[in-house]
Amino acid sequence: MLLCRPWGIALVIAAGAGLSCPFDPSGARCDSEDHTCPQPFTCVAGACVLGEGEGEGEGEGEGEGEGEICVTDGDCAANQVCAPGGACVGDCRLDPAACNATQVCGPAGICNPSVCGNGVREALEVCDQGAANSDTAPDACRANCTLPTCGDLVIDTLLGESCDDGNSDDDDGCTAACRSTLCGNGQLDGIEVCDDGPANSDVTPNACRTNCFPASCGDVIVDNGEDCDDGDSVSGDGCDANCTPTACGNGVRTGSEGCDDGGLVDGDGCDYNCTPSGCGNGVVTGGEQCDQGALNSDTTPNACRTGCTRARCGDGVTDPVNSESCDDGNSVDNDGCTNACVSALCGNGTIDFGEACDDGAVGNSDTTPDACRTSCVLAFCGDGVTDSADACDDGNAIDGDGCDGNCTVSACGNGVVVAPEVCDDGNVVSNDGCDSNCRPTGCGNGVTTPPELCDDGDLQSGDGCDSNCTPTGCGNGVATTGESCDDGNASNTDACLTSCALASCGDGFVRAGGVEQCDDGAIGNSDTAPNACRRNCLVAHCGDGVTDSGEECDDGNTVGGDACPAGCIQTNCGDGVVSEGEQCDDGDATGGDGCSAACLVEAGYGCQGLPSVCRTCASQLGDEDGDGVVNYCDNCPQLTNAAQTNTTETAVGGVADAVGDACDPNPAAGGDSIFFFDGFTSSLSANGWISSTSLPSVSGGIIEQDMLGDLDLIWRAGVTLDSVTVDVRGYFGQINQATPPNSMGAIVRGATATDDGVACLTVRTSSTTATQGLFDVAGGVAADLSVQGLSPVPANGSEYAYVLTARGTTMTCTITPLGGSPVVRSASSGRAAGSVGVYMYNARHRIRSITVVAHGGS
Repeated sequence: MLLCRPWGIALVIAAGAGLSCPFDPSGARCDSEDHTCPQPFTCVAGACVLGEGEGEGEGEGEGEGEGEICVTDGDCAANQVCAPGGACVGDCRLDPAACNATQVCGPAGICNPSVCGNGVREALEVCDQGAANSDTAPDACRANCTLPTCGDLVIDTLLGESCDDGNSDDDDGCTAACRSTLCGNGQLDGIEVCDDGPANSDVTPNACRTNCFPASCGDVIVDNGEDCDDGDSVSGDGCDANCTPTACGNGVRTGSEGCDDGGLVDGDGCDYNCTPSGCGNGVVTGGEQCDQGALNSDTTPNACRTGCTRARCGDGVTDPVNSESCDDGNSVDNDGCTNACVSALCGNGTIDFGEACDDGAVGNSDTTPDACRTSCVLAFCGDGVTDSADACDDGNAIDGDGCDGNCTVSACGNGVVVAPEVCDDGNVVSNDGCDSNCRPTGCGNGVTTPPELCDDGDLQSGDGCDSNCTPTGCGNGVATTGESCDDGNASNTDACLTSCALASCGDGFVRAGGVEQCDDGAIGNSDTAPNACRRNCLVAHCGDGVTDSGEECDDGNTVGGDACPAGCIQTNCGDGVVSEGEQCDDGDATGGDGCSAACLVEAGYGCQGLPSVCRTCASQLGDEDGDGVVNYCDNCPQLTNAAQTNTTETAVGGVADAVGDACDPNPAAGGDSIFFFDGFTSSLSANGWISSTSLPSVSGGIIEQDMLGDLDLIWRAGVTLDSVTVDVRGYFGQINQATPPNSMGAIVRGATATDDGVACLTVRTSSTTATQGLFDVAGGVAADLSVQGLSPVPANGSEYAYVLTARGTTMTCTITPLGGSPVVRSASSGRAAGSVGVYMYNARHRIRSITVVAHGGS
């Protein structure tokens, strides 16, 4: 027996069939050998039931179990049915009130939920087409099982809808009854102005148009009252905006029309020629005698006058149309022109007023050369007669027709410019501005004029005569085929050689301007031979890897602390130069004098200068920071640091900076605000040094500069510092310039030009005058800031130590001559401490060492 459960498609099949329901296994027969029930169903009494149970039995249909269960309706009371899960429930077929409004009584007597979309109209549903339910398909049952209706945004043909816009507005093209307001239905709907139904037409004259608007000008169809219709509102294109052909008098002002009143009546403000009524518009109206428009003239014979009056005798213009032979504009009858505007008779042999000549009726001639003409004017160029002053006379002023307007034969040099002539100065002399070929004097005109060496009439180079009018060839200043360059000079020290090849290192010529220092040619240049010019055309120098004259070693770099010192001179303790690894060097290797045999500062001493001058701390005065350690022995004289703590650092050049931690905001990072220089490289590029003028020479770790002008060696440009101290040790070399002054010292500047700042200087202004102290330097010119006279004047070889300290805008300068007493000068300056450096000017100087201590800022 087959039983269909009302809540699904579960099946109960006769015992022993061995089948199960794929969707609802409840009620299916089962046993432990050939069939089991899926979870959560349990096999009870040989049938699958929802839930758990126990039972055992022998054979088919026998067994015991706990709980009240059923397999078929027969297992339940008469008013019950067996529900899924094996429970007996009331039969709604026997009790219609058993189900609520959202339920339906199933064919098995069980109340099931109403399901919209199952294809069965249930409970409160108005319709149910199952999967065909749709909110977009016309005439379909809606997804909520309601019928289609006007206003649901779907055009339902079964309801007679022709549109459905979801609103009740009758004037938007679709009425509240879902009927379209279509143009062409013969009724006036919405904004329609006309509607003749099928008679609407876009091609029939005068018809209601298919957009339900009347025929009109601009619809391309020529309707009644229109002369043309080109479909636009543009005037002046043949059919104007009022659908009349473009023309004067159609009422539309177009083109050059000054007005257009739609009529052809003159004198009404706009005349028949579409110009405003008035004298000068070419139309005679009102009291005007004539009107020739733009041709009206008070000087042209026979013309209508500018007041629109006719030409007349006495208007000052001879008008042949009035048979006038003259018109002098006056009423004097004996001045050569009568009051009847008739000239005194030419040919009477008397030169009357206005006549240039009069040889009588026989003598006057229009064909005889040089004769008085029959008009009593002198023979003239252009009268058709070749007179003695004429080379020709063809009776016109046209140039280039064989006889030009000046009565000379058409040719270059006759003073008349006629194509292809560009100029004509009346002669055939060249180089006077217009040459003999009547072209302006200049290169490329085909005439060779000084300083040109050739001129082939073009500016093409490489054709024998180049664009600068010199013969094609190396050295003429024009680079042509086969030449890499051509600067037109005989110098081999610039960028272009006299062979017209580009200058290059190895060509054997030293390029000027500091580009090359030397050049011994491709063979002579060498990167391995001592003292040779190097292959990059730099002179042999310390750091090039070759031991040259004056060098004791050269390891190919200028880094100190390795096998060869930065200056390529092996230095030793006791040579008077503080070298790498040394704190002092007093010129001997003996201890006990402040500088030990290992060139270290001994306890209780301070050492300064080159060679080092060591003094006991107790013998010195001046304790700037008041920490009990005199400045001479204080490793940070600006800040209190009685303990003299100095964390071992590796500063610039691999040497401990010997500056106390109090002056070093970050002692763990070597050289973060401490700069110590002892010896220099030839490139001056290490440690941020740059040269503002030219590179000085370096020998043995000593800068030597021989120059005219100033040199600023600066670094860390643009920094702002709380305080900075510059310690320069150097000496004057010989005065080798003819014009002193010359100077040397330390400079502190702001972030301006490299030669602007506050400087601690010694200045020799002549062989007998010198000053020293603080100077304000602007553009290389030092102005006194706080100075004093210096006597004796520094001699060649005199050595000084310059210590310049800047705190904000307060500057202190200490200048100490070797073996002498210090001079201290102080002043305020508007320049805050920025970059620092060395200042040298106009002489040979040598700088042994520079020490800079900077604190704070960035």
